[in-house]
Amino acid sequence: MKNLVRNLLTLVAIFVALQIQCQPGSTRMEDLLQFVDSHAMQSSAYTTAPGENSLVTSDAGIIIGQLDSFYYYRVENGKRSYWTEKTIIINDTIFHRFSDLHELGFQILVYSAKTGKLLKVQDQAGRTGTAYHFKMDGRLDSITSGSGTTLRVEYDDNREYWRAGDGQLLTYQEFDAAGHITQLCNFRGLATDGSEWRQLNYFWEKGQFIKSQTYRVKNGVSKPRSENIFERDKNGLLRSVQVFEFNSRDQKFQVNGFGGSVKYKSAKNSEGQYVITRTYEGSPVTYTFDHRGNWVSIVGKVVEEHRVLFYVDK
Repeated sequence: MKNLVRNLLTLVAIFVALQIQCQPGSTRMEDLLQFVDSHAMQSSAYTTAPGENSLVTSDAGIIIGQLDSFYYYRVENGKRSYWTEKTIIINDTIFHRFSDLHELGFQILVYSAKTGKLLKVQDQAGRTGTAYHFKMDGRLDSITSGSGTTLRVEYDDNREYWRAGDGQLLTYQEFDAAGHITQLCNFRGLATDGSEWRQLNYFWEKGQFIKSQTYRVKNGVSKPRSENIFERDKNGLLRSVQVFEFNSRDQKFQVNGFGGSVKYKSAKNSEGQYVITRTYEGSPVTYTFDHRGNWVSIVGKVVEEHRVLFYVDK
């Protein structure tokens, strides 16, 4: 159950991130900058290993052209952790085999090449550890583990309820008319009767994510915990972040040492690749894109991610 819940929270994190993520799909610097901005806004960008959903997307054919295969690896604190041992694309299925230095053996992630959705995770013996089931309209229906434990997703207009097999509510999400997430309530690890939860509110303006708030709600009483404000330029590019917290009297104060300006530097390297360095809180992260506008490396102080994409020549 723990692994299944962890998968649930990872999926929720990815889903939230995808609300603010776009793939460049071109080599226009404006598009590449927007990708860097939206990718960096993912709080889970470097914690959803092995791999990330941008390896395979629903628009894979448009975004990355026709792939013959790809190779991916990740470096943490100078040591390689996750990497692709083998990728096989057969008809409508992608078999993506990951190894982890911290564990014996490897995992096989099976995607649909047509929809880009993760279908199942297998161990090296081919046993399915986690399977993802989808409705006819493409929405996630349920997640099952090898032991038979199930998580289900219920939909009610613009609301989603993520429940354990016994019906216990784990996560609640709400969206606006444009499909942007506006509220996320996490009940996991708190009162089993649903009287207590952690709540995140998201605010959007002209399709841009501009503010987030976190609360702790208990027995109907909501206590604010933190607030982030994102200031953008006329093109929607993030330029600064303000970080606030609340004291025991619910008074808001700005947190020193966090947030601040966001700076971008772009250029072309000697290989003709597009390179953008984004610096926030004194930490630069450098993105490198190939001739088709697909990222081939994302390098920060602690974590590096690298891809080698092999295209099918027509």
